[in-house]
Amino acid sequence: MEDIRQRDILGRLREAEWKQKNPGAKQKKDPRPTDISIQTEIHHQAMIHINKIENTETCFLQLWLLLDSTRHDLMQQFKRYCIRNILKSWFGTAATDDFIWEVCTRCEQEGLNELPVVTLYPLQHREFLRATVSTALHIGMRQVNLHALDTAYSIAFPDSTPINVCKRQRPP
Repeated sequence: MEDIRQRDILGRLREAEWKQKNPGAKQKKDPRPTDISIQTEIHHQAMIHINKIENTETCFLQLWLLLDSTRHDLMQQFKRYCIRNILKSWFGTAATDDFIWEVCTRCEQEGLNELPVVTLYPLQHREFLRATVSTALHIGMRQVNLHALDTAYSIAFPDSTPINVCKRQRPP
């Protein structure tokens, strides 16, 4: 784990040096956690405890971070970032066709459609996580704690697009 942390620090230093020499027009802050070892550790811990899905903020935080790291893993494997592949990578053989169909029906999305980036379009992913938790726990969609889910998103991705923002301002 220490060697991963050292490689990450060296890589980030080289990248910062390159950005100073070659300034871009507009640089956006990376919404992922700053330490790559934290990302891999969270991913491995969440994969071990994926069968312990709960309706709590800590579980939702792990699911948000796992969702982002799964996107990177599927991209490295040249696989489509869709609900079907996400559930198969999380649950393995427990992700049967019936389970995937139930999740897709509850979140009103198709299983093979490619999902956008988590930090840019969070509402689709929120509905997906909500449907996954409700299907895994055999509870209704309205019983999933949305406040905890949204709070976990804002903790996991503090510099990204907020979920509950009223884009239209009401006149005074």
